[in-house]
Amino acid sequence: MSEDATLDEFVESSNDDTQETTWEEHQLRKLVEQLQAGGTPDTDKDEYYGGDIPWVKTGELGQLKIGSTEQSITEQGLEESTARLFPSKTVLIAMYGATTGEVSMLDTEATTNQACCGIIPDDRLLPHYLYYQLVHDKKQLESLSAGSGQQNISKSILEKFRVSLPPISEQRKIATVLHNVDQAIEKTEDVINRLRRVQKGTLRNLFRNGVGEQSETKTTPMGQFPKDWELKTMESVGTLINGDAFPKEYQGSSEGDYPFIKVSDTNDYRRYVSGAQNYISQEIAEEVGCNIQPEGTVILPKRGAAIMTNKRRILAQDSAIDNNQIGIVGEEVKPLFLYYYLSDVDMGRFVQEGAVKSLTKSLLSKVRVPVPPVEIQSKIVAILESIDKQIETEKRVKTQQERLKRGLMQDLLSGTVRTTDTNIEVPEEIVQYG
Repeated sequence: MSEDATLDEFVESSNDDTQETTWEEHQLRKLVEQLQAGGTPDTDKDEYYGGDIPWVKTGELGQLKIGSTEQSITEQGLEESTARLFPSKTVLIAMYGATTGEVSMLDTEATTNQACCGIIPDDRLLPHYLYYQLVHDKKQLESLSAGSGQQNISKSILEKFRVSLPPISEQRKIATVLHNVDQAIEKTEDVINRLRRVQKGTLRNLFRNGVGEQSETKTTPMGQFPKDWELKTMESVGTLINGDAFPKEYQGSSEGDYPFIKVSDTNDYRRYVSGAQNYISQEIAEEVGCNIQPEGTVILPKRGAAIMTNKRRILAQDSAIDNNQIGIVGEEVKPLFLYYYLSDVDMGRFVQEGAVKSLTKSLLSKVRVPVPPVEIQSKIVAILESIDKQIETEKRVKTQQERLKRGLMQDLLSGTVRTTDTNIEVPEEIVQYG
């Protein structure tokens, strides 16, 4: 089975001798009652917005169910615009924009903007099954879009898109298996989010009150800290090193002595950055005057919108960083202690306003850092790192679950693996819509 997926943990064996039927294939337009884009009421008319009717934007797609929305419209906005009211269990797909191809299913009656297409299946096609089919076929839909010379998935492309159609009983079973995997993924996400909240609360408590018995505290411009901790400037606890320009003629190499880390490279890592899309040799680094920042350096964005993400990372090896970042080499503080402290400091407070927001070396050097004894730093790091390890464990579980889901989708939706000879308890929420 693809992606090492197994069906066994989601179903039970059966002696059902039901003969497997051949799946039909139809254009989507022949299997739906309605396939229509939504609409946007005039944004200059306040009376059209803030009502009781949910209004879905494409940026909200990508989750299984949508039960609430960021914005709503009024009855007047609905009546005097091209917006349509779609019933619960309508399948939505983003036709264009940053989320092109993302799919969701309405869990309530709602309207959408014009970049969303609402699909109401007829009684031969189960909404849950269609949802998973479109999620699985996202790349195929995108390729059809590219082939048409358009940058969007048009209504015409959707109408002509061919859908495999197993019997409704088998659709229910397929949807149930994939729904069960989604439920498992959702539970793991909940655990990860809960651990992150615990870690954030623990971090703030440790920096406010210290480790062990409650100690006397003091209030500073940077917050409340134990009274016996020193408050020092960033430049007094470490060395600040700006990143460097990376000439285009030297970019594109996957080999070299050092990774050349851009801001985008840090998206693939949570704490330690251990690789990059580009590498640079010692010789070229010397030629272009590039600083090599040592292992353990804490790096953060210093230009543009990336500053506001408050993203912090630690270099896992000696590396170069681009000129949109700055590195802090801790001398009186441990790298992980500095990383955890800075992860809760909003650098937006220290930016220099202008055409492009910036965090200069001189501004950052004056930021205050609480400095407890080294042994206290080690204890704080150990407590917070233990929670991080739990988070990483759960993230690995989620990755395995997502791999399982991809494999099951490939095999079940293609008919490679059939569910006709398995006992699957179909939940009521799937039964009542098919």
